Amino acid sequence: MAFRAGSIILSRAYIEVKTRALSMKNRAISGQSDMTDNVNSDYLIELMLALRSDYLRLEELRVMPGLVAYAKDQENDALYDIAAEFSVMQAAASAAVLWIKNNLPEDGSGYLLLYKTTADADLSPRSFAPGVTAPLVALLGTLEAAIA
Repeated sequence: MAFRAGSIILSRAYIEVKTRALSMKNRAISGQSDMTDNVNSDYLIELMLALRSDYLRLEELRVMPGLVAYAKDQENDALYDIAAEFSVMQAAASAAVLWIKNNLPEDGSGYLLLYKTTADADLSPRSFAPGVTAPLVALLGTLEAAIA
């Protein structure tokens, strides 16, 4: 019988799941705080891309054979439905990403309208007031709450 070293793959994958989940939670917390004031289009694009990146990687890890069973063993809580909680977290992240995508102004061809040129040929990013981003703040609150 050979030495079983395969479990390191699952342990590293689960560490990555937790790390990315905490990254999303931290972004959600920061976003809620930052959006009490105006934020610009660069901020929203960066938030959207970061959350999307974590979401997509977590979706890849979700289907790793044995990861759910490994995670259940690590959490050692018979009442904790890790798959359901993961789905809630992912749905919350997706909702925040889609809100940003759907609420950035576009022209008729799908190009984003996010910058204004200044008199000296500089670019000035579009600003979004707290009233505009309030629905996103609520979605970020849902995402934060979905991650312990």
